[in-house]
Amino acid sequence: MKKVFLTVLIALGFAFAATAQDANLGLKRGSHIGIGARGGMAGFLIDNHFSDPTDLGFGLGVDLSYAYFFTEHFGLRTGVYFSAIASGMHMDNVESVMSCPASYVGANADKIAEYTALTPSISENYTAYFFEIPLQLAFRGNHWYTDLGVKFAIPGKMEANYQNAETDIFYHGSYSTVDNTFVGTGTEPIPEKPYCAVNAGYSIFDRHEENNLCKPLFVMAALEAGYRFGCDCGDSWSLGVYVDYAINNIALNNEDKPDLMQAEYGYPHTHFFHTNGALNTNLINSFKLFNCGLKLKYEFGLRK
Repeated sequence: MKKVFLTVLIALGFAFAATAQDANLGLKRGSHIGIGARGGMAGFLIDNHFSDPTDLGFGLGVDLSYAYFFTEHFGLRTGVYFSAIASGMHMDNVESVMSCPASYVGANADKIAEYTALTPSISENYTAYFFEIPLQLAFRGNHWYTDLGVKFAIPGKMEANYQNAETDIFYHGSYSTVDNTFVGTGTEPIPEKPYCAVNAGYSIFDRHEENNLCKPLFVMAALEAGYRFGCDCGDSWSLGVYVDYAINNIALNNEDKPDLMQAEYGYPHTHFFHTNGALNTNLINSFKLFNCGLKLKYEFGLRK
């Protein structure tokens, strides 16, 4: 940690030294308006019932910023940013021990049946767009810049689409089907497949709706740094990298999602539910936002 800290101090020292040796290229005090475009890797970091990692997707954004520089090298930045992201998660060979009336899984018995459902693949894909308000310290030199602070990400819409493959079920114990055409020992799947393949979607949040699964506001640690080239008029081009990481988790109010929370038959398992002959899953406990990539920006100096 000490070595990293010393390395950062030395790098900043060289940067300020280089700035002092050159003429100030567009380093003017006062107000600056910036227009930027960015893109890179983004997605939701999801806390779920499984250990499988989240599949990060991509993110795009456009930014309109305002900065006021108190000196040639230091100021404050805010603005209004727009971000759109798409990501997902995927799991293979998911098992769940479940229960329901024996007749529902084809067993010829008037009792509650215990059985295992084996789903070859389960995936959920997420899309969302956000409005962001940054509050950052702005540092700059002739050929470098750094913005450091927080962003408040307010979603406009967040949607999910889930796909579950057709699921085999294994009855616990020996049984026969209702018409006695099949006798099983519990080691092989029964011929009936009450859980068909599913491809459907649901809304996580929509600012036009009153009943949402969450009321998210992400507070993100935000860092941006890169190369800057300015001119004497006070304008400048910059190309840099950005990293935004949500400090807080957003929990879902799953009780407001009846299509995934209510089982028509039997008793819902902790993670999986059977509704109208289809196996559905409620995968998300909570999630946070991650966004990183490259950004190109042009900044107008209002003080000529």
